[in-house]
Amino acid sequence: MKIVVDQAIPFVAQLFSTLGDVVLCDGREIVRSDLLDADVLIVRTVTRVNRDLLEGTPVRLVATVTSGDDHVDTQYLQDSNIHFASAPGCNARSVAEYVLSSLFVLAGQKQLDLTELSVGIIGCGHVGTSLYQFLRILGIRCLLNDPPLQLRGSAYPFHRIEEVLGTDIISLHVPLVKTGPYPTRHLLDRERMAGISKQAILINTSRGGVIDEAALLDFIDTAPQSSVVLDVWENEPLISNGLLQKVAISTPHIAGYSTDAKLLGTWTVFRQACRFLNKPVDNSTLPVIPEPELNRIDLAEYNKPIDAIQMAVLSSYDVRTDSSPLRGMLDVSQNSRAAYFSDLRNKYPVRREFTAMTVSLAGRSDGVQEQLVKLGFKVVHQTGH
Repeated sequence: MKIVVDQAIPFVAQLFSTLGDVVLCDGREIVRSDLLDADVLIVRTVTRVNRDLLEGTPVRLVATVTSGDDHVDTQYLQDSNIHFASAPGCNARSVAEYVLSSLFVLAGQKQLDLTELSVGIIGCGHVGTSLYQFLRILGIRCLLNDPPLQLRGSAYPFHRIEEVLGTDIISLHVPLVKTGPYPTRHLLDRERMAGISKQAILINTSRGGVIDEAALLDFIDTAPQSSVVLDVWENEPLISNGLLQKVAISTPHIAGYSTDAKLLGTWTVFRQACRFLNKPVDNSTLPVIPEPELNRIDLAEYNKPIDAIQMAVLSSYDVRTDSSPLRGMLDVSQNSRAAYFSDLRNKYPVRREFTAMTVSLAGRSDGVQEQLVKLGFKVVHQTGH
């Protein structure tokens, strides 16, 4: 059995080689001729999977190791009796941690107390829900908006999008939907952006096309006290230099790229593939993730709980380590810019989630321990390393 996989997917060769012959390809360059004798195709978001790619091939299983699947024509797969596997929610914690890191960075720069601000979450799927849970742990007031979920009878306290856009912080977590009753392409257009506070923090970790980038540039120019965080861009990997210059935090579509999330995504589709191929799942093949260089910190010296939590979050993951490299794209020639963006994604270093970090509180009893544990950190009360 031949299995064609995107070579940038971590752990994929190690796992899927137990099922057949793995052929590694550049995900952006997979074409129909690569699949003429393939049985299985494993991709990321950079590969468009549709009729043009698959028609006339023997592929009977397509899997994406990602949470979203807007790069896959699932209707074509269904009509063609091709089994589809994905990993919804695999990167939810990773993206929520990215947003929390961004908020603590900006709070420090702007001297803000996050507990005094309101957050609007647009899109309450796996990622939006994870972020909502994080913010609730910290006691931060949230307004939620998700019309499709509301229509399905969810018990969340939903608000109109106009209300949500009036919050201090707005975070987008919707799929890119171009048609139907609830399209999200350019969900934030000029009209809607006019309702956003000139001091607001706006974060997009969903899809680039959810915001009209021309309108966003105008908003930034007219709202110099605002802060924009972008992990996703229209026209990736050839993103807008003008926008890159003006946003507060800019990263190359890596919010969901924690090593934990990547392993979960690959392992999730591996287990689905085993079931489809009627193969046993061998748990002994589950890869071990490297420990982070810093895996323990002492928080005893921080008097305010929010300061201790800020230090724990930024010690685990500081988004600025990913923002600085992307800004180097401004100095790259036009012909090399797309490759530069892609290389930052394909060569992304190991990044562990909060669950890999141990914090020492030295006997604190002010409630911060409970908050840190709920966020995923391990807590001890002894000092030292």
